[in-house]
Amino acid sequence: MKALQRLHAWAERADTLLGAGDGLRVGEMICCAAAELSRWRLRPAHLPAPTQSQPLPQPLPHYEARWVMRLADASERPALAVALSVNGFDLDQLALAPPATDDSGNLLRKFRDSLFGAAALAELQELTIEAAEWLDAQSAEPGEPDSETNLYETYVEASRPSKRKSHGIYYTPPAICDFIVAQAQVKLLELGFAEGLLDTRTWSQWARETGGDIPASCLPHRPAVQILDPAAGGGAFLAAVVRLCHDQWMRRPTHDKNQSGANTDGWTAELDRLLPRLAANEVIPTASLIGRMRLLRQLLELGYRPHDATRLEWTTVDTLAQEQEPRTAHRGPPTVILGNPPYRSVAEMSGAWGEQLIRGRGVGPAGVSYFDVNGEPLGERKVWLNDSYVRFLRWAQWRIDVAGWGVVSLVLNHGLLDNVTFRGARQKLCDSFTEIDIVDMHGSKKARERAPDGAADENVFGISTGVAVVTLQKQHLRCGLRARRRDLWGVASAKLNTLRDWTAELLASEAPALAGGQVDCEPPEYLFRRDPRPHAPEYLEAPRLPELMPLYSTAPVTARDRFVVDRSREALLERMRQFGDLSIPDDVIRARYFQRGRSAKYPPGDTRGWRLQQARQRMAEWIRSEADWTRHIHRCLYRPFDWRHVFWSEWMIDWPRPELTRHFTEADSANVAIIARRQMLPSRPCDYFWATSVIALDGVIRSDNRGSESLFPLWRFEQDGRRANFDEHWAAAYAKRAGLRWSADLEVGDLIDTLGPLDLFHYLYGMFFHPEYRIRYAEHLRRDFPRVPFAPRETFQAIAESGRRLLEIHCQTKPAPAAPLLDASTAPSCDSVPEEVWAFHVGGHQVAPKWLRSQTAGASDEANVAELRREFSVLAGQIQATLEAQRQLGKIALP
Repeated sequence: MKALQRLHAWAERADTLLGAGDGLRVGEMICCAAAELSRWRLRPAHLPAPTQSQPLPQPLPHYEARWVMRLADASERPALAVALSVNGFDLDQLALAPPATDDSGNLLRKFRDSLFGAAALAELQELTIEAAEWLDAQSAEPGEPDSETNLYETYVEASRPSKRKSHGIYYTPPAICDFIVAQAQVKLLELGFAEGLLDTRTWSQWARETGGDIPASCLPHRPAVQILDPAAGGGAFLAAVVRLCHDQWMRRPTHDKNQSGANTDGWTAELDRLLPRLAANEVIPTASLIGRMRLLRQLLELGYRPHDATRLEWTTVDTLAQEQEPRTAHRGPPTVILGNPPYRSVAEMSGAWGEQLIRGRGVGPAGVSYFDVNGEPLGERKVWLNDSYVRFLRWAQWRIDVAGWGVVSLVLNHGLLDNVTFRGARQKLCDSFTEIDIVDMHGSKKARERAPDGAADENVFGISTGVAVVTLQKQHLRCGLRARRRDLWGVASAKLNTLRDWTAELLASEAPALAGGQVDCEPPEYLFRRDPRPHAPEYLEAPRLPELMPLYSTAPVTARDRFVVDRSREALLERMRQFGDLSIPDDVIRARYFQRGRSAKYPPGDTRGWRLQQARQRMAEWIRSEADWTRHIHRCLYRPFDWRHVFWSEWMIDWPRPELTRHFTEADSANVAIIARRQMLPSRPCDYFWATSVIALDGVIRSDNRGSESLFPLWRFEQDGRRANFDEHWAAAYAKRAGLRWSADLEVGDLIDTLGPLDLFHYLYGMFFHPEYRIRYAEHLRRDFPRVPFAPRETFQAIAESGRRLLEIHCQTKPAPAAPLLDASTAPSCDSVPEEVWAFHVGGHQVAPKWLRSQTAGASDEANVAELRREFSVLAGQIQATLEAQRQLGKIALP
């Protein structure tokens, strides 16, 4: 790895001297190409012996080097020339045409004469040899096709890990590539293409045989099977296509083959028919260059002999940039789309065209939008729908829709399969395709997945996101939908071995089809999985919490908790005074309060939407102009039973959620809100519920980057007064089922004749803590906002009473008495309270130890320790009272 890091340092110096931008890193291209060529020299190609009809015009490795340059893109040739020279090749001896060498010679002279000199080029030669030796040492099976460690992905991992993550640069194991290509082969056979990927029937022939229409963008004489990897990276999928086609060609009962079995005019002619139909797009120039080099080498090793008409349909282009890039327009629509698109988040995405495509605006058929389901907007935050792999999927769907038939097989984030955010995407795929085959490889560290037998479950890419292979087939005549699914659990090596076995099974069978459980893909969620949830009609007839309480929002996020939040109101006020004191330099404030920057792009403390200097000026103006500026200090809920103070201003808080928080900060009377999550981890109990009577910051029930909690206030305060945040229709339905009359004008009813808003709130909150509710509806609770079943009067009354008591405890309106500590002579610890108190969880937090860790800093002297013991006994009392209320709830039978 150090060899690659030193190689990267050389590339950085070269790009600095050349003034190259991030878009085209010439130094990086030179280094990677030179290292790949060094590998070739260390590991000579095993080319089949020349025949009379296919002599080698030059000895190896000059023959390879010549075609590397001949088949390179014009923009790559200057860097390739330097890489070839570093590896000892004489450009004149390679017999290259002048257009291939003009710019190359100029760049080479720059390196030799004005930038580096001979010594630096000699250093590069040593570095590339060292890197090549290290890479070959990492190869699992040296000499086997596509088994060696991939250069570019490994180079980026060593040199620029942040780019690796942001651009999704991960090498796809050959077992996955081979499986996906085998799936495509099988799907083409099912569509009537007897030669599969090798089939060369034209669109005209296809139309005559099937009665289908030729798409307007297709030339009738062009072959119908057009293969594309839209995010090709190092070319692993195209290499897999060539391998499979070679194996299929070798299995033909009759063809012209000599003793070597592949080095024949017949195989070269077959590849001459395949290569114009085998295309790749890749946005990163260096990856594109290395991928093309590796594909060429594999072609040579399998017996192909390039000639003047040989071309590789490999384009350095952003697939998602525009509808039809001029350099790729001649291909027509692809009918087989394979690959492993990157998982970049919305922060790294750009391009208005891709945004329009996924929203169904102006591109493709109108209304095909992943942002709605059944014609209705999703009605939620939809950030995940902007991840790049989703856009690639939508692009692939659109291209196959244009062609009228085809196959898509991609490695995708397995959140697509059942995450509620993607239900619109799943519906559109079900509407478009006739077969959906899924292999969920799991391995999600975020969801803490484990195999069904409890064993560890590993990710085949070593990333935190679970992955799946999704294969989609579209027939030109709609004949319903068939969806199947298989799951792979366990260690990564076992998963890859299983894929190898399945690949062999697919290719060997006369009627190839992998068995799998049927997937219903039914509304409203169109799940790509066997739904494990019980039917539970009593649950599904009730409204989702956002339907019952229409005003809600994700919790506020300050983005600078350490600065604007404090347990001590006085300490927070003093901090704000210093912040507004412009006599203190900005650098001092940064060093004092913002020691860790979020991004190298900004000074410590600054973010994309917040500048420390501007915020300080506003604070100074507030202090000068507002006599009571301290009124902006509000009490807030930070964690369960952990209240703090926050400086509340929309220009100091990154995501203040004013549509929600104003009902607390500007309210004329007290308010209260339920805190709930849309989804819960499958590995955890369904205990992601809490309540607050003050502003609650994000993280109360789970503190990480895996989704936010939402707040549902009881009251909304408008100009004409206070009103309950309940949908009238659904609130009346709860009252009717309980034999009561809904009265929105009351705060509380008598629960004999009338039901008031606070009564219904108590019932909801009590149900969320009911042990049987959490278990019976666990699978539902983990996948969407909760629903609360209706109940008859007696059950409703009993649950509402427990909910009232829980609300008093959790919001401290009537706190429970303190619990004496088991050992009051020492600092509080796990030995100070009963085991059930210490083990009590709310969502992702084990409350007692978390509270204790956050309180013990500075509690060193005897007085502080005594105060800590007192406060901890209060906390223990609240937890014990909560547990007792849950025990009482457990005695209430649910309908």
